[in-house]
Amino acid sequence: MSVKTDTISVTDILQYHMSNQSVCMGWDVIFSMDVNQINKNLSEQFLDRENNGFFRKTEKVQTEPVKHTNGYSKTTFQFTFDSPRLQFSLNNSKVCEIYFPIVSGFYEKWIKKDSDSDWFLMDNIHLSKDSNNFLKGSVPLSTSQ
Repeated sequence: MSVKTDTISVTDILQYHMSNQSVCMGWDVIFSMDVNQINKNLSEQFLDRENNGFFRKTEKVQTEPVKHTNGYSKTTFQFTFDSPRLQFSLNNSKVCEIYFPIVSGFYEKWIKKDSDSDWFLMDNIHLSKDSNNFLKGSVPLSTSQ
């Protein structure tokens, strides 16, 4: 049986074809926007929050000492991140990208000859906001089944 679409009214669709069933995959409302507009809005929000100390977070990570044939090594990272920025991709609906701008921080590589000797700073790199460094990652987007 074929039905011409111009013979079905909006009222018919709402009353008879969509009553008592989910038509939005369990969502109450669906809002659609072009990916370029979404990225523009996210970028504007990011710029509005940039340099706002409330959104900053400092993380320090130190690896456990690793034994090598000629001694031990360990690495220390400490970064202060500004507010994150999300960006969606037009051709990838499974993940979005997140950028954490680095306001300040450092990376240190330490070594020592044996377990009884002192640690020696082998490499030390400092980062500042002016150098435009950031941490980038991918965030999986959930999908309804």
